[in-house]
Amino acid sequence: MFLELDLSDGNLPSGAVLQAGSVRFEVTPMPHNGCRKFRARFGDGALRLVSIRALRHRNLRGVYLRVVEGGDVAVGDEIRVVRRP
Repeated sequence: MFLELDLSDGNLPSGAVLQAGSVRFEVTPMPHNGCRKFRARFGDGALRLVSIRALRHRNLRGVYLRVVEGGDVAVGDEIRVVRRP
């Protein structure tokens, strides 16, 4: 998913719960470290930028989510933070 949402550790720490449509997701502690797909989509410069240690807390590469409650989600559904730990 591509979202307009502050993914930083301060706003969405591991364990935070989001809802999109009727689906609930939980932010996992596993870091998203970028990869071939990220480089192919955004380029080498973007991968270097998001790899800067001082920016890591902003989760510019994204976060991993796990589904905790299945349901339906559609383009345009509001995504909201349900709970922060």
